[in-house]
Order: sequence, then structure tokens, then C-alpha cells
Amino acid sequence: IVPFGQVQAIKKSDHNHQIVTIERKSTSTSFLHQYFVFVLNDRLRILQPTDSPTGWLYLALLHAMTSHPLLDQYTGMTGMERSFQLLHSAGCWSDQPYDSITRNILLQIATISPKVNFYPEHLTCM
Repeated sequence: IVPFGQVQAIKKSDHNHQIVTIERKSTSTSFLHQYFVFVLNDRLRILQPTDSPTGWLYLALLHAMTSHPLLDQYTGMTGMERSFQLLHSAGCWSDQPYDSITRNILLQIATISPKVNFYPEHLTCM
């Protein structure tokens, strides 16, 4: 069981790694009582969400934020590899509009994603 919130990474100067926390403060009370349940699938050796695209996206965000260059012993892949695998899977797609929690998760994923900046700015290719 993992609580929903704003996932934040803080790099400590005295450590060689970052600390990832889930900030539970929210103006909306519906966010404060939101939790996700993830199941360890021993046959596939993956961590799986039990609900709709919201759980898949949140798990992708958590994998991306807690990623390490070394392979995870359980999944056999890095957090970024598993995150990309989740984002490309059908579990993240929906034929219905996304709710506010799902949009919040997508916004968090967008903030950690690399941005394309062209130089000079008026040119879009070299």
C-alpha cells in the first residue's frame, strides 16, 4: 500500500544518492485519502498495480523517481526501464477522460521528463 501525493526527490550533499519522499499535503481532501495497492507478481517478477491507468502511471512515476543505474534484483531491470515499459503498456491507456488524480500524476511525470530546447530558438532543426 503506497499513499498518493507529490513525489519529491532531494539530493543530500553528504550522501551519494537522493531521498525520495511523498508529500501528502493537498488542498483537496480527496487526494489525502487516496492510496494505491501494488502486488508482487512472482511469476513475472514485477510489481503490478491493481487498478486502472492511475495506478499504472503512479507506479511508472515511482519507478522513475527511485531509479538507479544498477539493475533491481527483483525485476532484473532499472527503474527507468520499468517506468518506460509501464508507460508504453496498454495499462496506462484509457478510453475515458483522465480524472484529476491521473492528470496530477501525468504532470509530475512531465516535470521530471527532459525538455527539448533548440538553439538558436527560432530554428527547430540543424
